[in-house]
Amino acid sequence: MLHRDKIYLHARHYCHMGPETVPPDVDPRACFWTITRSLEAAMIKELAEIDIRAGCELAFEKAAVEARDLFLGSKGCIAFRLHRSMEQPSRYRLFVEWETIDDHMIEFRNSEAFLGWRRLCGPYFQSPPRVEHLMIVVEGHSEDPQTGSAIASR
Repeated sequence: MLHRDKIYLHARHYCHMGPETVPPDVDPRACFWTITRSLEAAMIKELAEIDIRAGCELAFEKAAVEARDLFLGSKGCIAFRLHRSMEQPSRYRLFVEWETIDDHMIEFRNSEAFLGWRRLCGPYFQSPPRVEHLMIVVEGHSEDPQTGSAIASR
């Protein structure tokens, strides 16, 4: 894939524009570069919302334990966390931290590790996972876990 094609592909993905919806005065490459420049200093958080076929939750979790090493052994993968919804027990949220978007979208998605993840966990999917990439814009931490947040302790 040519570099220019890769840029366009990312611009479409991250700006949620198909080629037919890009306004004539907007260059999708500019959108991509604006996004990537703002993310260069921060790690990328992938969020995948995964609905699992009812009754397959424990089998999916077992497969995810095996798949974890496929992610963590991939270029640029920093962390892997799988959360299960308490309100909807067949819904999971997968959080994966990547050094760059390309580490996820190009390196991982075109690797044997990705095929292994889908081979292990894919049979339990109710529907394809809904994936998006996040960056932190506001963050806070409790100063003292004993007393709660800084605001609550004033």
